[in-house]
Amino acid sequence: MLPMRLYTAGIADFESVRQDGRVYVDKTSLIYKLTKESKFVFLSRPRRFGKSLLCSTLKYYFQGRKDLFEGLAIAELEKDWKQHPVLHFDISACKNKWEMKQIVDELHSQLDMHERRYKWEKTEGSPGERLKKLIQQVHEKTGLKAVVILDEYDAPLLDYLHKPEQLTEVRRIMQEFYQVVKICDADEQFVFITGITKFSQLSIFSTLNNLRNISMEPSYSALCGITKDELVTVFDEDDMLKLQYDGYHFGKKSDDVFNPFSLMYAFTNKDVSYYWFGSGTPTFLFESMKRFNTNLLELEQLKVPSTQPRSSTCPPRV
Repeated sequence: MLPMRLYTAGIADFESVRQDGRVYVDKTSLIYKLTKESKFVFLSRPRRFGKSLLCSTLKYYFQGRKDLFEGLAIAELEKDWKQHPVLHFDISACKNKWEMKQIVDELHSQLDMHERRYKWEKTEGSPGERLKKLIQQVHEKTGLKAVVILDEYDAPLLDYLHKPEQLTEVRRIMQEFYQVVKICDADEQFVFITGITKFSQLSIFSTLNNLRNISMEPSYSALCGITKDELVTVFDEDDMLKLQYDGYHFGKKSDDVFNPFSLMYAFTNKDVSYYWFGSGTPTFLFESMKRFNTNLLELEQLKVPSTQPRSSTCPPRV
C-alpha cells in the first residue's frame, strides 16, 4: 500500500511543510534568482494564493536554514548560507481592527516579538520610529543587514476602502510604518512586500522608486500557484482539476497557473469543490461593485489591455 501523501492545505509555514514531509512544489530556483537580482520587491496575488508560504520560505532561506532546503533546487545553487536577521511582519493581523489604536497596538506587538526573539534593546516611539531603530540596531549589533518581509501590507487599508474619513487615518499610520524601508536602505539586505493590490498613491510606492514590481513579470508568473507542468509532474492528476481551478495568468507570456489553495484542499478531501470562494468573502470587492453599480454580465466578456487608461467608473485610488 502506498503511503498517504500529506498536502499543504491551510499551512503557510515552510518549516512545518518540510518537517512533516508534506508535498512541496519547488519554487526555490525562482527564489534564488529573485534574491540575487533585486533588493526591493513587491508581489501582488489574489488571497489564498501562497503569498504567506512564499514569505515563510524566504524567511528560513535568509535565516540560513540549509537543513530545510535539502533536496530542493536552491540547495545546489546557494553556496553561502548566511544567517541574516529577519524581520517578518504579518500585516493581515491588522485586519478587522475597527479602532486605530488596535492597528497601532498590533504593530507594536509584532515589534515587541522581534525584540524579545533576538534579545535586542527595547525601542520606543511610534511603530515607524521603532521599526527604523530596530533595523539600524540589527545591522549595528550583528554586522549583517536586515531582511524585512511585509506580508499582506494592504490588509488594513482594504477594511477601510469605502470609509474615507477612517481611510485617511489608517493610511497615515501604515504610511509612517512602511516608508521606513526606504529610509533604512543602507541597513537592509532584502525587502519583500506582498498584497492583493498595489495602492499607487501610498507613499511606499512613490518613495521606493527602486521597488521592483514582479506581479506581472512572466519570469515570475509561477512564483506563487501551481503550473500545469507542476500539476502533472508533482501531483499526476487529471484534466478535471484544470477545468475547476485553472485560469490565472500573470503576464503576456505567463505560465498557466492554478489556485494552490483549492488544489491542496481538493487533494486532501479527494473532492473537487469551491474551496477558494468558501474560505472567505472579499468584502471590499463586493462593496466596490455595489458602489459603482457593476453589472456582472457586462464584465463576463470584457477584455482590458494593460495599457487601458482608468475610466471614470473605476474606484478611486488610495
